[in-house]
Amino acid sequence: MNLLKIHHFSFSVNDIEKGISFYRNAFGYELTFQENNMEKQIQSMTGIQNIICNIAQMKNNNDQNIIELIEFKNFKNNLKIDYPIYAGSAHVCFIVDNLSTMLEKIYKLGAIKLGEITKFEEPNKKLDCSKIEGILCQKTK
Repeated sequence: MNLLKIHHFSFSVNDIEKGISFYRNAFGYELTFQENNMEKQIQSMTGIQNIICNIAQMKNNNDQNIIELIEFKNFKNNLKIDYPIYAGSAHVCFIVDNLSTMLEKIYKLGAIKLGEITKFEEPNKKLDCSKIEGILCQKTK
């Protein structure tokens, strides 16, 4: 048995509508699926009784990957994660044609800058890290 492909990447968000709006307006992702107040399926997948979520999947015409956003409705989490240094945290890296323009756009949409633009030895590779709705986003040029 072999892996055929990855179907989607999933991120927990604080507000599903803000997450959808950000990915739509920043990167052109379009909503392909949304269900509010999902109970049975999320309880089955997580093994957590009485949990409810709002879930959305989005796709961009320039990319085959699906981004899934999940807002857990009745789960209290007092942990504030500001940086991607904790086990289980993740990030997504977008390749953009103009890093400065994209940064200006996402900051206007509410993204928070975490560090400085960092250049790597790979030719013309520069990375920026920011977060929106609890998801670390990395942009590269």
